[in-house]
Amino acid sequence: MNNLILIFEFLYLKGKLLIINIVFSLLLCSFILYSNIKFDNSLFEKFTSNSINLLGILLGFTASIFTVILTIDNEIIKAAKNKLLEGKFYEKEFTLYDSLVVNFAFIIILQGFLLIINFISPVFVLEDNKLKIFLLTDITLIILMILLLVNAILEFYFIITKKRNNEQNRST
Repeated sequence: MNNLILIFEFLYLKGKLLIINIVFSLLLCSFILYSNIKFDNSLFEKFTSNSINLLGILLGFTASIFTVILTIDNEIIKAAKNKLLEGKFYEKEFTLYDSLVVNFAFIIILQGFLLIINFISPVFVLEDNKLKIFLLTDITLIILMILLLVNAILEFYFIITKKRNNEQNRST
């Protein structure tokens, strides 16, 4: 149930961004679909092996950033905790800080889900068409996750640098 609440909050806060990233991910995967790549079991094994490594590293990286966001306590973060965003979700007002936390928490859940899927997928023997559909879906979701992670990191960067730029402008 907690995962569903987080997903709904993410959709409320980042719905437009998610749609744009889904479209971009699907466009990238459509290029793969119409290329001359032969989808076979050796490609499937290599891809899942590489995906597990990539997702494991990104999950650790994202968890580290998430930990920093949750434990940092400075003026910039305090200001982000007080800056309200427009709209309410179930009578809850969201701050810029809440948006950042929800964003990274959603990405961690997505990475965990993808890691589990890629870890157990080699157990199943898939026919050529099902293999192709699985690989394209998996690639689309991994590209989507990477795009969401980059956007979350950029959001964190802009929160930090906007405040620093304001402080530097006041001192000059």
